[in-house]
Amino acid sequence: MMNVKYGSWVTMVFCFCLVMGCQTERGKHTESEIALLEAVWNGDQQTAASLLDKGVNVNARDTYQATSLLYSAHRRNEPIMRLLLEHQADVNAADNRHVTALMEAVAKDCLGCVNLLLEYHADVRARDINQNTALIFAAGVAGPDMVTLLLESGAEIDSHNHIGMTALMQAARSGKFETARRLLVHGANVNQRMGNGATALLLAEQHGHTAIVNLLKTFGAIDFREQEKMIPLWTVP
Repeated sequence: MMNVKYGSWVTMVFCFCLVMGCQTERGKHTESEIALLEAVWNGDQQTAASLLDKGVNVNARDTYQATSLLYSAHRRNEPIMRLLLEHQADVNAADNRHVTALMEAVAKDCLGCVNLLLEYHADVRARDINQNTALIFAAGVAGPDMVTLLLESGAEIDSHNHIGMTALMQAARSGKFETARRLLVHGANVNQRMGNGATALLLAEQHGHTAIVNLLKTFGAIDFREQEKMIPLWTVP
């Protein structure tokens, strides 16, 4: 899995879970709750609105604990997302991988959806099952404006996931020059290290992103291999 971008992995697994969840949850929920989940998945705002006006539980979950709000984030459907939030959808509800609607909207690079979720006080510091934050996802798969928005909304710039990957490392690894630049301007630790000793500089070099290597050095990146024995490049994820 290490060769798959974090955001892409989230989207791929999420899509499978949603489809299977809708198919397997019948019998645990009322038909109306299933109808709401399916309406949101299919982008049927009229049906969703009608069901919500009748009092159907907006926070009903499928087998994988995903709510209709998560469905709307995956579908990049801002109007339906607003409808759900206006009917008291739990903005921070997470599925069984601890993925929230904010994380999913970031992974889908839906800036409008993210703005809306933040307006309803989505937790920008929430973590998924692998300790990824929305900012770490954004650094790898979204545009630089998404990263700026999250930072201005209180995202922790140097937080890391279960293997020690930070947003700056993710940007360096993924070749996101402008994202890396904005993170550095906002004060990201250019020399933070993963558990195996890897840094953003090492990741950028490994993946052939010369411009980012030069950028990192401009901001004071240190090549620790010149000072100590480091792991071989090919063992860095």
